[in-house]
Amino acid sequence: MNPGDPLPDGWRWIALKEILAVNDSGVWGPEDTESGARILRSTNFRDDGTLDLTGAAIRSVPADQRAKTRLEPGDILLERSGKAGRVCWFEGDGTEYLFGNFCQRLRSEPTVCFQPFLFHFLHLFHISGKTEHYRRGSTIQNLQYKRYVQIPIPLPPLAEQRRIVATLETRLAAAERARRAALSQLSALEAMPAALLRKVFERDATIKSWRRVEISEICIQDRSMISNDHPEYANLPYLGLEHVEANTGRILVTKEQTVNSESISSNFRFTPEHVLYGKLRPYLNKVALPEFSGRCTTEIIPLRPTHADRRWLAWFLRRADTVAYAMRGKTGSRMPRTAMREFMRLPIPLPPIDEQGAIVATLEREMAATERARTAARERLALVEALPGAILRRAFAPGAPHDRD
Repeated sequence: MNPGDPLPDGWRWIALKEILAVNDSGVWGPEDTESGARILRSTNFRDDGTLDLTGAAIRSVPADQRAKTRLEPGDILLERSGKAGRVCWFEGDGTEYLFGNFCQRLRSEPTVCFQPFLFHFLHLFHISGKTEHYRRGSTIQNLQYKRYVQIPIPLPPLAEQRRIVATLETRLAAAERARRAALSQLSALEAMPAALLRKVFERDATIKSWRRVEISEICIQDRSMISNDHPEYANLPYLGLEHVEANTGRILVTKEQTVNSESISSNFRFTPEHVLYGKLRPYLNKVALPEFSGRCTTEIIPLRPTHADRRWLAWFLRRADTVAYAMRGKTGSRMPRTAMREFMRLPIPLPPIDEQGAIVATLEREMAATERARTAARERLALVEALPGAILRRAFAPGAPHDRD
């Protein structure tokens, strides 16, 4: 709804400043973790219009300022810096909270405007991108507050405001239940790959009594170097860690895209017989199976299987337990790397080679099905997360006050 649009009977356009009873600025002070007050800041704002009350700053505030900036349930907080124009509803938890100096507290005049009505309108105003016109600054954006309080609001009679809010909040609550259900479904599906790997490498290994060997017994670290003055160097496809997707091992570039890379250091050679293991920041879990020959950064170790299906080895290396093992034995703190000598001692279950291939084929079918389900669940979640905005837009659209279904 835009200024000038026709309004239903009894509605009127009114500037925000005309319906505000309170528009206080916040407070700040020196740190005081012993007896200071809890102050909510921009970092406590959430995009959904709620406040995260954890992590409030503890500051020393004079008694008079403390009284002026004490929040009451039902207060609206407006962010004036950062994501300027974002609003949040203060529900309270029985603890005293103040608000910081990059926030503005808004309270509507109760005889003119129902506070929740104002909150929902301002939240819609922000998520629709309209607050962008009231900001200035390049690095840190600040709200041009004197302009912001001029924004026009379509205001119905109080009784209609209350009815709209009641209907709106019923629908928003339903949308939130749907969001939680979709999120729960996605979380369950996100856990499936790890569960499938545990089944293969832990439960099946125990049930079938596969022999266990160290990784070094089934593959070698193939550190065959190619220097940048070698005639083949410039024409070999290059892979860096940035070209491998975490957890899945998917190679993010084509063979053609990586030829003539700007890399000028000596690299390791690899072929389609190798498993490429990223040793830098092992928590990123980058394990790839190349389908072409090329060269790679020395932060990637080409492992050549000698007594195992390379897919079997790759899936074992992607397990959460393998990642945890690599992190326990890592070297370095800021730039951790897998200690390869120790890493190669990690035991791996080893069924017969033909059984490895059959198990991997089944595992990859199940992983592909899980990924399809996860993609669908992410899409459903995205649709559900868009519902609150759609509900708000409908509530404030022309004719919405007569929508009583």
